Amino acid sequence: MSLIDVIDPRAVAERWRAGPARAPTLLPGCPPHELARTPAAARIGELAAQAGLFGFHFEHRVHLRLPEHHVPADRAELCAPPAWSDGVLPEPKYQSFRHDLPIGSFHPQHRGKWTAHELCHGLVGFAWSPRATPFFHATAARLAELLPVALWYWFDEAFLRRCPLHQGGGALFRLFCPDCEGAQAPTQDDPGAADRIAEGLAFMDAELDAIARTRRSGVLVPHRHATLDLSSDGVAYALAHGERLASAEFADFVDRFVVEGGGWSPDIDALVDRVVEVTRGLLLDEPVRALAPSPEHGRSRWMLQDVAWRLTCIRSQTEGEAAAGLGAALGMLAEAAAGTADAEQDPGPFRAALAAAGQIYCSLYTEFDLPDPEEVFALGYAVPGLDSLGDAGSERQLREGLAAVCDGSLALAAPDRLAALLQADR
Repeated sequence: MSLIDVIDPRAVAERWRAGPARAPTLLPGCPPHELARTPAAARIGELAAQAGLFGFHFEHRVHLRLPEHHVPADRAELCAPPAWSDGVLPEPKYQSFRHDLPIGSFHPQHRGKWTAHELCHGLVGFAWSPRATPFFHATAARLAELLPVALWYWFDEAFLRRCPLHQGGGALFRLFCPDCEGAQAPTQDDPGAADRIAEGLAFMDAELDAIARTRRSGVLVPHRHATLDLSSDGVAYALAHGERLASAEFADFVDRFVVEGGGWSPDIDALVDRVVEVTRGLLLDEPVRALAPSPEHGRSRWMLQDVAWRLTCIRSQTEGEAAAGLGAALGMLAEAAAGTADAEQDPGPFRAALAAAGQIYCSLYTEFDLPDPEEVFALGYAVPGLDSLGDAGSERQLREGLAAVCDGSLALAAPDRLAALLQADR
């Protein structure tokens, strides 16, 4: 049964038009006004809050060099972390974004829709199997993009206040309009809202049909709409991430840190079900299965997974005592991650495990040639027990950004003034 058969676009539009304005959801790392621009964004914010999802600040997060065996053999340049250019820290499309990272990215150059789009990715999650082929990875990536893309181009356009020139015209696709970006509250006057919701559902139905035909035939069946082609995006993602997703350390990471139904779908069918479920939760206000027993359990899990993957990548490039020490830290984090699925467990010790892992890493750093802890734990969000390390790493990176555009003035700035500037930016 198609989505358009069970979801009435007119009823959704009328409910959104008549419903009270939703207060902005307050999530760490997510600008509140971006979750109040439309009814769809507000609903995504509510669902994300229930899951404990949040965002990191891209410029405050130190992006570690990728292991060479995680990128295609002929694309070694993908290993390099982004570098400042004219005051901008670019966000490489396939190095920075991972479907298996539920923490969304905030970048100062993102458009206003990006926060809801990133949180929607976290709600949908990813599919992975130890028997996965490149075909599986391409299909899973394509499917994981479906609802976030439909949200961006259609559902998040309903009741979106745009400038007088573009009001009622729908998504701008590749056009950028600063006046449209400045709108921070929805409009109640949107006679085309039901049509946009219907178009979004039609896009999703056509894409789900193309995915089903792809799986039955074993041959890629594309579905294009204007400049959108999720099939080619899925192939590009599989090519960029194939080595990483097929690695032994990723299999170990999923086994120890990821919870089935808690962000991870073990097969394509399960991910299809999750996409449909979140779509119904968005448009029909139906309950969506929680990714974790509580928002605090979820928030702790996402942090544990994030730190664990960074340590896993470092461990994959070490050996001997250093690797054994990192293994001990990862074992501590794995035990805490498993506890995030247990509603009876107090979330407090989860954060303590992160701090303890940080201490182990700092001790190893004094003995072995490992990346600087200030870089490893500069996550772009606050973690109790790791704040001092991460703040130092973020400050060094942000100084580099300022130096890229005003090196002379930076040399004259008093340290306390610079520290105040960086703190205000957070």
